[in-house]
Amino acid sequence: MKPLNKKIKSATVEGKSWRQEMYKFLRNYRATPHVTTGRPPAELLFGSNIKVLLPELFIRVEDKELRTRDAEQKQQQKQYVDARNCVRPNIPLHVGETVLIKQTKTDKLSPAYNPAPVSVVQVKG
Repeated sequence: MKPLNKKIKSATVEGKSWRQEMYKFLRNYRATPHVTTGRPPAELLFGSNIKVLLPELFIRVEDKELRTRDAEQKQQQKQYVDARNCVRPNIPLHVGETVLIKQTKTDKLSPAYNPAPVSVVQVKG
């Protein structure tokens, strides 16, 4: 949204039709290959490229390769976010362990967890 708003503001300052400039911007955006998939959004949606004034290099990529690349990119993003948020792997629960139960907060001062520990009776999933 930031680049689109910037384009609209610059068109207004230059005295051009902001609507026409917005359409040009969107057409060029849709014709530019995306970082994750390596293909333009218009090609993925319509099955062929749209004509723009930008130079293009068309390399036919199979759907299987596209899905593989997309999955790899998503895995990299997940690893980055998990490392940034210090995510730890799930520890399986066993019957008889003592745990704390998360509770809904009634106000700012109420704790996130019920202070009374409980024992695991049954494990689902």
